[in-house]
Amino acid sequence: MFAHFPPMSRSKCLLPAFNTSCQGLAAFLAVAAFAFSALVAQEPPALEESQANESQANEEHLKTLAARVGRLSMRYATSHKPAALQLFEHPVMRTGNKEGNRDGGVWLWLDGKRPVAALCVWNRGPLWYSENSALVEDALEVTGWPKAAWHSTGTERKSLALPDPVPQSPAGRQRALRALALEFTAREDRLGIKSELRLLPRPIHTYNAGDHDALDGAIFAFVYGTDPEILMQIEALQNAGAKHWAVHFARMASAELSVRLRDNEVWSALPISKDVVVKTTADYCIIREDP
Repeated sequence: MFAHFPPMSRSKCLLPAFNTSCQGLAAFLAVAAFAFSALVAQEPPALEESQANESQANEEHLKTLAARVGRLSMRYATSHKPAALQLFEHPVMRTGNKEGNRDGGVWLWLDGKRPVAALCVWNRGPLWYSENSALVEDALEVTGWPKAAWHSTGTERKSLALPDPVPQSPAGRQRALRALALEFTAREDRLGIKSELRLLPRPIHTYNAGDHDALDGAIFAFVYGTDPEILMQIEALQNAGAKHWAVHFARMASAELSVRLRDNEVWSALPISKDVVVKTTADYCIIREDP
């Protein structure tokens, strides 16, 4: 006779094997995770190393740019304005485009707090360029380049008046400045190649300068890549107690330029040839320094 044993359930039969498999898998994953973390710790990613090297190179180039800018000095060309004009200590933006200007910087000349001129410096290999643009009607003089000096003519600037109300508070005026800027668009025509310029979302410089009838002001940049082609200056002015908005434009490129407010063109500038743009007795010029 055969002894009778009760049948063993299927779950009881498989459970020990299942637990053993899970324990083995967990041990394998733990070893793999440890090995991966050790590998990451020993060898930093190539991307991070490349970014660190690029950042260091940018900082070194900025020092070179600052040294070249630091040679320069500005004054009003007329004797009735003896105010000392100072260069803003830091660049208000870094620049670059696909045309060979990989890394440059924009500085502002100030009378007190109010900008009076813009300076963009960049290089193409051993050649260095200083782009100068006046932001005021007064004649200016900049010296410090070994073989050149800039003398702006003090040409009358076209002002665009906006009917929008000027807020009472400084914070309200700064918000309004940004909102007004978004109403403008700009484009560039360089040798028949037309490009829409991009307005940087934030002003590159803000200020208040009560001694110049400007309650608040801001400089905005229309850019190609990150290279400014047009500067737009919006100010809340106060004359005899009345407040109003005034907008001025300044070129930062030799190409044909135009600005529109909604559907209407409000400012334009004709192209400047290569032999004319280097003339240093104009409100806009480029000074080239050979090695």
